[in-house]
Amino acid sequence: MPLLRKPVLKPIVGVDYMNPSTMLNDRGGFPKNMRLFRDELKKREGKSLYGSSPISDAPVMHLCQYRLDSGAIRLIRISKKKVEKYNTVAGTWSDITGTNFTGDEDNFFSTCIAQNMLIISNYIDKIRIYNDTGNTYELAATDGAVPKAKHIEYNESGYLLVANVIQGGTAYPTKVVWPDIGDITKWGSGNAASALLRHSPEPIMGLKNLNAYTIAYKTDSIYTGRPVETSEIIKWDLAYTGVGLGSSRGIVSTQGKHFFIGTDDFYSFNGVDPVSIASKTIQREAFSRVDSSNLSRSFAILASDYDEIWFFVVTSGKDWPTEVWKYNYRNGYWYYDTCDEITSAVLYYSQSSLTWQDLTGDWDSQNFRWGDSLATTNKGIIVLGDSDGYTQKLDFRVNNDNGEAIDGIWETPDFVADKMEYYKRWLQLDVEAKGDSVTIDYSTDYGSTWTSIKTLTLTNSFPTKPERVYFDVLARNIRFRFRNNNAGETFYLRQYYPYYLYREEANR
Repeated sequence: MPLLRKPVLKPIVGVDYMNPSTMLNDRGGFPKNMRLFRDELKKREGKSLYGSSPISDAPVMHLCQYRLDSGAIRLIRISKKKVEKYNTVAGTWSDITGTNFTGDEDNFFSTCIAQNMLIISNYIDKIRIYNDTGNTYELAATDGAVPKAKHIEYNESGYLLVANVIQGGTAYPTKVVWPDIGDITKWGSGNAASALLRHSPEPIMGLKNLNAYTIAYKTDSIYTGRPVETSEIIKWDLAYTGVGLGSSRGIVSTQGKHFFIGTDDFYSFNGVDPVSIASKTIQREAFSRVDSSNLSRSFAILASDYDEIWFFVVTSGKDWPTEVWKYNYRNGYWYYDTCDEITSAVLYYSQSSLTWQDLTGDWDSQNFRWGDSLATTNKGIIVLGDSDGYTQKLDFRVNNDNGEAIDGIWETPDFVADKMEYYKRWLQLDVEAKGDSVTIDYSTDYGSTWTSIKTLTLTNSFPTKPERVYFDVLARNIRFRFRNNNAGETFYLRQYYPYYLYREEANR
């Protein structure tokens, strides 16, 4: 009897990743540290240090970029007490703190740019300013008093909005305050005013601009704020209840929407209704392990080159994020990655480009194409802070995470017989792969246990004909796992086809 090939989705150009889920179906496993890029499934790129020295008073609590009116861009990192600026020429960090901050690991920083200055607030200390010279200094009021604030934002009308504040020694967790329009020093005159968001006693969790509005989030509700020509100055409308922000740092704005971590799901918000962006499987898998007591330490970042939102999540028993749930907002698919206590991140538009001297190894071993936009001047790179105070960057030149091996895993869906009581004799797997090496395993119990088939040694190019892997397994269902957990190695997967002999009913 001839071998029959079990078809996979989209067999000519590869597996179908267009389903709005990280898994092709509920019987498949989560890919780990893998990504689809230009129609090729590959083990994700690695990370390398960005400046060799750690910031004192670790961890890196906050990363941001400060874009000046001149077009110059500065990369800023902040620990519990210190503020540093990155020197792109020397590749070093310079202390610009001035007087130390006094918060702890749960007093997160909020930053924005107003009147060509970087505004910095952590609720514990007075609001600070940095104007690209010298050190940071306190924002001084020419009238009124500057409140302390957990969240700050600067809207298009010229108002510096601060929320969840301390005024005169009293905390107002549901209050939004702003100084006069266009003047962040006037807190007691002109259009300076405030508003209480009274729907619930829950504190304001974050402020984020969205088109012409500024959105205020609580854990259980969402408000929209807009400037008006009345005594209210800024009118706040209750837009939605029952859904809110789970972490003040867990929100990203792009494509005319907010994408954020809720208390029980991942959402998008277009100014009208919040919508879940996760399938039930994703929601259940991610939030079943979230440490609710440390949810505030989770955060999100825009990875625009990949059309993705990356949600860094703290799981039970961990102090900082060790998982990254990556959502592609164009195609709706998800990835799942691991990380080692990453505490903050920013999309930074570096003003230098990659040169030949930056590369290691021969041309065929590179993880990207020459002329790729990822290697060009003023292209966004993802910079990450960790719990030890170091700063790293996503680096497509390397296959390790700051020297540590990346465990890249792709699990197929389960291939099954026509009826569950029928068996097939699985004998062969055709694979098209390139890179360094890949280990292939199979499972007949839905991924609970695995049996090794073979480790393939790969080349830098896809083979002209598939590599054939032979084995002999009698089973009703089978799934395959492609894995590389070796330091300095990667692999790409284009196609795979399992073959079988048909068997009659199981008990014959």
